[in-house]
Amino acid sequence: MSDQEDTDKKEPRSVFDGPAEAPEEGANVMDESEEAPGKISPGASKEVTEDGHLKMRVGTEGVDPFDHSPELEAKREKETKDGTVPPDLPETEDLGVNNPTMLDSSADRLKDEMEQRFSEEFGNIKVDVTPAEREAFVRAALHDSELTFRVEIEGMGTTIEVAMPTDEFTNSAAAAAKAWGAIDFIDPESDMQWMLAFQQIHAWYQVRSIDGEPTPWSDYWADGMPKIRELRAYMKDPDNFEDFFQMNAVRWRMLLDAVRVAELKYRLCLRNWRDKSFFTGADTD
Repeated sequence: MSDQEDTDKKEPRSVFDGPAEAPEEGANVMDESEEAPGKISPGASKEVTEDGHLKMRVGTEGVDPFDHSPELEAKREKETKDGTVPPDLPETEDLGVNNPTMLDSSADRLKDEMEQRFSEEFGNIKVDVTPAEREAFVRAALHDSELTFRVEIEGMGTTIEVAMPTDEFTNSAAAAAKAWGAIDFIDPESDMQWMLAFQQIHAWYQVRSIDGEPTPWSDYWADGMPKIRELRAYMKDPDNFEDFFQMNAVRWRMLLDAVRVAELKYRLCLRNWRDKSFFTGADTD
């Protein structure tokens, strides 16, 4: 017995080895160009090797290996059928950043902090000191010049220029109001009349223009600050303030509001002037 015959007896061949046999007559044979639904994947091809084996090649064109939607859909259908599917989560709006300050740069935070220092609410009045007004404050301090603020009256579209008085002027105004009582122009026992006279003298000094037009009484300041002796003598004569005695209530209240806002701006500047960053970018020419 030959070695080949001995091998054939020990190792039986597979039924798929060797050439394919012809189908029996009358058998239902599927054309190779056709694909049995659910048996051959789209893009698959069949190939007969040299030894007669049928080899399948499955194409992957158009197939997303990461798409698990069919499996997930089948799983959800089963859970729905079994009554174990979890309910849908409620729709919620996207939450913002928990700490937006962490996203800001240090320079932006410093700038915001500085802006907040020059913005404050006093009662029902919101006061903001603009960068231009801060620069004017610095120039007045360095060059000993008069400090003025342009105050816009909300709801009226009116801008009033207000000058800031010195402590010396305030003392002289208090003495002048007292002098009005000494000559019986006002009741010397009436604190209300003294306060009104004190405000009128300050408005005469502080209100310089309305909507860019100089006030009738601002001509006195056209040539600058006069000598203190001359100024005191002028203020003691109430006839020099006739414009305020005849002023209507609306105009007077408008002037008082402008003076009040300017004083609050000045107060904010004084409160922050010791901070070195106050002078950042200030024009000192």
